[in-house]
Amino acid sequence: HGIHEWIGGRFQQPPNSPFVSGSKIWGSAYWRDQYYFAGLFLALGSYRIIAYDGDTTWSPLGGGIVGSHLNTVEGLGDSLYVGGFFHQPSDHIAIWDGEQWHPFFPEVEYIGQVTALKSYEGSLYIKGVYHFVGDTTLYGILRWDGHSLCALGGPFGSDSGAAFEVFQGELYT
Repeated sequence: HGIHEWIGGRFQQPPNSPFVSGSKIWGSAYWRDQYYFAGLFLALGSYRIIAYDGDTTWSPLGGGIVGSHLNTVEGLGDSLYVGGFFHQPSDHIAIWDGEQWHPFFPEVEYIGQVTALKSYEGSLYIKGVYHFVGDTTLYGILRWDGHSLCALGGPFGSDSGAAFEVFQGELYT
C-alpha cells in the first residue's frame, strides 16, 4: 500500500512504511534531503502528507492538511507547497516552512482545487483556477518568483487542462 521502491528488480515497500490499505498517493517531491508524499491518507497523525528520509524514518508534517485531498507537492527555496482540495490554512494551497503550515498569499483566491505545482528556474508555477482579490478575471496559471505573483497566459480557458510540464525550457499545458 502507498509507496514502493524498485530494488533488486522488483517493487518493495520501503522500511517502516506507515501506509495502510486504501492509501492514495497523488503527489511527491524531494526537498531539504527528504521525500514528501501527498494524497488521500492519514499516517503517523498527519493528514494527506508525510516525509520520508529515504532510509527508515517517516515523519508527520504537523497534523498535515485536513480536507478532501492533496494533488501535488513541490519544494522551492525555504518552503514546501501543497495543492489540492481543502480550506485550511487557506483555500486549496498551503505553505510548509519546515516547522508549521501557513496560508498562501491573501491577495490570491483559488476557487477550485490546485492540480499541479512545478518549480523551474527559481519560480513556482501553480495550476488551478484563481483570481486576484478585488478582480473577477479568472486565471489558470500563477507564477511566484519569491518576490511577486504573476498571472500567466491571460484569462482562464476551460480547455487549459489540469496538468503542465516544463520541457526544453518551455511551459506546456
